[in-house]
Amino acid sequence: VITATDSNAIARAVSKRVHQYGALHHIDRDERGPLFKDLNRQIKEVTGAGNRSRIKSKDYDMVIEFIENWDPTSATKLLIEQDQTA
Repeated sequence: VITATDSNAIARAVSKRVHQYGALHHIDRDERGPLFKDLNRQIKEVTGAGNRSRIKSKDYDMVIEFIENWDPTSATKLLIEQDQTA
């Protein structure tokens, strides 16, 4: 499995990407929870890991690239849209 250093790097990459996406799409910081949930779920899906700490070392580079290119699902986008208009 990945080292603590790699796990922290993934956590930083997730945070950076979510905030980058949120800023680009004018999503308030307090409404970005669904984005974190979506990205973390997708990471688990592509790696088969039960949680981020169980990601295999061989998958580290793929996960970083995945995070950098990530976009939320249509369902997550719709939920955020609904929250913003409520």
